[in-house]
Amino acid sequence: MEYDIESLIQDPSLARDVLKILYEELVPRKEVRQKLGIYTTPDWLAELLIEETVKYGGVLNKRFLDPGAGTGTFLALLIRKIGTEGLKKGLPPKELLRMIVKNVMGFDIDALAVLTARTNYLMALASIGLLQHKGGESIEIPVYLANSVITARELKGSRVIDNKAVSVVEIKAGGKRFHFPTRLLSKAVDILSIFREFLDIEAQFENKTLQEKLAEYNLTKQEWVLLKEIYEYLLEFKKKGIDTFGYQS
Repeated sequence: MEYDIESLIQDPSLARDVLKILYEELVPRKEVRQKLGIYTTPDWLAELLIEETVKYGGVLNKRFLDPGAGTGTFLALLIRKIGTEGLKKGLPPKELLRMIVKNVMGFDIDALAVLTARTNYLMALASIGLLQHKGGESIEIPVYLANSVITARELKGSRVIDNKAVSVVEIKAGGKRFHFPTRLLSKAVDILSIFREFLDIEAQFENKTLQEKLAEYNLTKQEWVLLKEIYEYLLEFKKKGIDTFGYQS
């Protein structure tokens, strides 16, 4: 198999096709992919589904999640569509970059697929000229190793903290039961993104900057207790080398 590196330099978006083929070569079809139900989505089908999804109301200022991201076909096509439309409308590139990394995300249970999808995500940003506008800021590529079919269930009043019953959503992962406050569900992605920042440096929950960022959510005493519990579980996973969101015992 041969690739023209010059063509990739001229058009970074072509790298997505290379990575998809490489993934298929590394994960043999009959031996692995068919048995696990892993199938790549052809571009024409992904483009059709995206067009049908956004034909009413456009593609800007909407949030997209691909729960089986694979090598990132849907994510890359969405990024290019959002970028192209945003630039046509005169949105500042830096603002557009922030919009994309906040609103386009994916999960997959296969670590190699996640790595490939993250690379394709970066390539898509580069292909529309947005990556260079991040400046000195760091950006998080929102593609995570996760089992998207783990079901969450709401438990009303099942957690009693300081004699007060709290409504929570329970998710089982890594042999732990995570109880997330129901009131904060709409902010879950933002809170977990904050956690990610401090988990990367293995900071303790009592870290002053972490506490200040969480304080913006006007947490109750019970919610502080629950978030601390979640953070400490994730920190334990991090130290043991267990993926924060994807591991199952």
